[in-house]
Amino acid sequence: MRNASKRLAFKLSLWGIGIGCFGGSIAQAQSLNSGTSQPLKSVMVLTASSGETPIKILSNESSEFVLDQRENEGYVIDGSDLESDTIRERFPDGKVRIERKVVLDDEGNYINHGPYQEWTSKGELVTTGSFVKGKRHGPWIQMCDAKGAKLVTTYPYSKFKAPFQSSVEFDAGMMDGVWTITDADNKVVSQIQLAGGKRDGLTTFFHPNGQVFYQAEYSASLLNGSYIEKSMEGRVVRDEKYTAGQRTEVVQEHFPNKTIKSEISYLSAPHKLIAADQFETMILAEYKNVGERIQNGPFISYYNNGQVKSKGTFEKGKMEGSFESWHQNGQMATSGSYTGGTQSGKWIWWHENGMRQSIANYVRGKADGDVLAWNEQGKRVTSPKTTIDTGLEPTKEIPVSLPRANNTYR
Repeated sequence: MRNASKRLAFKLSLWGIGIGCFGGSIAQAQSLNSGTSQPLKSVMVLTASSGETPIKILSNESSEFVLDQRENEGYVIDGSDLESDTIRERFPDGKVRIERKVVLDDEGNYINHGPYQEWTSKGELVTTGSFVKGKRHGPWIQMCDAKGAKLVTTYPYSKFKAPFQSSVEFDAGMMDGVWTITDADNKVVSQIQLAGGKRDGLTTFFHPNGQVFYQAEYSASLLNGSYIEKSMEGRVVRDEKYTAGQRTEVVQEHFPNKTIKSEISYLSAPHKLIAADQFETMILAEYKNVGERIQNGPFISYYNNGQVKSKGTFEKGKMEGSFESWHQNGQMATSGSYTGGTQSGKWIWWHENGMRQSIANYVRGKADGDVLAWNEQGKRVTSPKTTIDTGLEPTKEIPVSLPRANNTYR
């Protein structure tokens, strides 16, 4: 045991709490319940002696920290020679609320290291896990009742039986593995595959009858692959494809008589991760759309009589590859190619009667060499037509909803 005449000086940095206690001065402590700063009810700096067990370091209205002498051979003097201590936070009636192991870091601050457990005021174990050098590591389990988190008040959780068990593996403070939430009957409500704290792999939510509610593929936190949503009867109600957070979609526009005017492929505005999944508060990752959607993939346009007017392909907002258009009577009107959004190679135009109208060769969007032209009777003219009518309206944003995985629970 250390010399009884020496005083204890502790600097705690536990579970996000920074508390300074020197020479009996009053400090401020962060309440674990509310996250607000509360004045300490009392602060005691005691002389170490064999008769003092346990030693109360400090307390506030809702809890107190206790250093149990029996857990260690001696106390820290100058913050240098304590290998491990057990810290207990208690309810006002003396029951243990949180118990955790702590060690000193390189700067002389206490950090969580070893087993961590948390109980309710009734003595029910609600959280268990371990820390390694201040970071969660290994398997963690947390219980949550029907009022413990906003998430469990939303569908599908609201239709399952509380309390819920949340379990996952941590690696150096990050969720790494399948985050599983089950109900009181051990029915799986949700499973989210994560790597390094980010969604990576399959995310699945279930209806109360065991049918899949929705299933989505993620890569590096972004939707990447299929997203399928189903009814309780197993009927597919939404089936979408994503690439690096952007949805592939086909949008139709119609004439007043309800016939199709155009079908255009798009990539939706990219989804940006705003907040990652949180184990301790059971809050799901939050996303939002940023920027604008862009044309990407094949398109086709029509006349109001149903005749095809034009067709081609966009690649990330720019025309790419072959392009063709027709007159309303079905005669070919234009044939050519695009490279990076500009005309390239040989282009040909025709009159409505089928007679060739113009021929030109393009390099980087500009005519290269002579442009040949003819009138409807086939006679050479000096005013060639080289305009292009894609039949598409200017791109306009059409509101689209995010998948449930991204916006339902926020």
